[in-house]
Amino acid sequence: MRRLRDAFDVTMRSVVKVCLLVLFLVGGYVGLTTQLISQDDAYARTHDRVVPKQPPPPAITVPPTVIKPDVTKLILNVNLTIDSIDPPQVWEGQNFTINYTVTNNTREPANGEVSGSFQGVKLQPVGDVKVHDLKPGQSARGQLQTKRMYGLSAGTSKLTLRYADKINCVPAPPPRPPICVAGVEAEASLDVSVKSRAALTTYLWFDALTGKPATSLPAPYDLATRTFDDNGIALNPRLGSQVWSPAKLASPSICGGGDPWTPPCTTQPTWIDNNKAKCPVGKLGGHANWGLATYEGRIYWENHSHYLQDDDYSFALYRDDLAGMTEVDVRNKEYLHSEFNSDETINYFHTWYWDALHQAVDADAGKGGILSGTSKPPYTRTRALFDGKEAIVMGLFGLDCAHECGSELHPVYAIAIHVNDSLDDDTWAIFVRNWGDEGYCSSGLEMIDANNPFTFSFRLKRPGASAVSIIPAADSDPAGHHGTVFYGDHGTPGTGWSFPMLVPGEGAVVTFTLPPASQRERINGMLHLKWSVSSGTQPSPRSLQTTSPLTGYTGPDRSKGAKEPEAVLGQHIAKMTPQQRKAFLATIGQRSVQTVPQKPVKLLPQASPAQPAGAQGPAPRVVRVPDTRRDQRDARLLQGLRAVYGEGVPFLQTPPR
Repeated sequence: MRRLRDAFDVTMRSVVKVCLLVLFLVGGYVGLTTQLISQDDAYARTHDRVVPKQPPPPAITVPPTVIKPDVTKLILNVNLTIDSIDPPQVWEGQNFTINYTVTNNTREPANGEVSGSFQGVKLQPVGDVKVHDLKPGQSARGQLQTKRMYGLSAGTSKLTLRYADKINCVPAPPPRPPICVAGVEAEASLDVSVKSRAALTTYLWFDALTGKPATSLPAPYDLATRTFDDNGIALNPRLGSQVWSPAKLASPSICGGGDPWTPPCTTQPTWIDNNKAKCPVGKLGGHANWGLATYEGRIYWENHSHYLQDDDYSFALYRDDLAGMTEVDVRNKEYLHSEFNSDETINYFHTWYWDALHQAVDADAGKGGILSGTSKPPYTRTRALFDGKEAIVMGLFGLDCAHECGSELHPVYAIAIHVNDSLDDDTWAIFVRNWGDEGYCSSGLEMIDANNPFTFSFRLKRPGASAVSIIPAADSDPAGHHGTVFYGDHGTPGTGWSFPMLVPGEGAVVTFTLPPASQRERINGMLHLKWSVSSGTQPSPRSLQTTSPLTGYTGPDRSKGAKEPEAVLGQHIAKMTPQQRKAFLATIGQRSVQTVPQKPVKLLPQASPAQPAGAQGPAPRVVRVPDTRRDQRDARLLQGLRAVYGEGVPFLQTPPR
């Protein structure tokens, strides 16, 4: 124990010594530092050197209290409801409209926007979809529309709408924060059933005029269809008796011998365009019309009637299924008779195919055309350019009851002729208009929805299509021999066309737009396409595979038909002596073709058709409007005939005064 105490004492004495040494060293350092500072200050005073003073430390400032908006204090109570969709049944590829209502159930105005989607595609607004200062308790209605979508899967898909209100802050008395609302405030959804377009081919027959499913067996001259084109127009419609089992070609004999345009031969509304002053034939003396129709088939040249009659280019459209054709059409080999007035169309077209066709017809038949009732030339040059070509033709479907009541498309409003079938340069000659006359035994003009713009789309088929592009025309190729060109007459606003829209595996849709028919605008041109097709597809598939070519077709046989008014007129004009013809032509005046300068049609961005495939009508409405110029021309014709034959023209009925 003693040894331990001695060791502890020695240790403590060592610690004390170390502490004293440390204190001595620190004290010496402080004293030396003080002495050096004093010497430095003395030196500075001696040599007048200013020693800079260190700046004072910055003052510590306390920021004012910031009251942040509290977005959780108020949630705007807005109700969003889907009222309806139009049409109720949606078909694959179809545009449809959504009607919705936004209701403000709060004490503050609502300012926001409605958006939505369907099958991953953003909906497009119809008008203004923004909610502007919607007062408490008030409601606002709006519409959204699907963009044209190809390849929609059949079945049920969810439609979703959202309402988002912009950030609105209401100030509150300090120190309370502002009250703000923001973000998606309401949502609504609806399950929408989408039917495949393929289902249309197995579905019930539709009324071609209204688009409604047929509820009973159609009458013999009703126009029925199983599908519609991209404009809501019946595609390849048939006459009612053609859908019977067994099918029959329509004729008055299967409906009691009545008039085909009246019950019981048809249950559909028809309207008449006639001219009994020039066509005193039968009860009608003209045309009974149903409405617009589009047909795909092969076309065969018939004739260019003389300008003293109606100046029409006429051709037959043939299909293996004889869709839309009557018994008399097939018997006379007219098939689906189609016409357009050359003085309303091709006389003003100067793109290469239309120019070549015009020149071939003039070379075969003379520039004035052929008088009906006289012999026709063989049209060798014309047939080489025209016959057997695939075509898509849209026109006014009706019966020409001055000519045995056969079916016809007259006037033809739109036509696409497949000039060259190739993946690398697929070429179509196209013209589109929304007005025209119905020929010799008619009066006025037939206009499509006369006071509204017109949109028409062609669906150009190319099985296995995976990509499509246009081949542009060089500046040195204004006629479109090797590239795409389209022209309008007047450069009227609203005249244009769209880039082709690919329909994967099927082809492409190209759309044309025109101002109201009262403007009498028209488009013509050449479309050159380059295609890519999926592997396994034939290198050059035919676009229309439903119609085989006719061999040796030379035109219709009317030898057993009734005498046509144009034929009677043509025979009398042909029999005139030189003096009589001189007097006749002096009265009616020489024919003149007004030159209309072409103006390039503005190339529009990709646009959706007016009404998509599968839409169940009704198609755009056709109305007959007076045409003063045509009335004057008809009056001069009658005056010229009276100048030769006197007041008692033997083959014309004096018009009422």
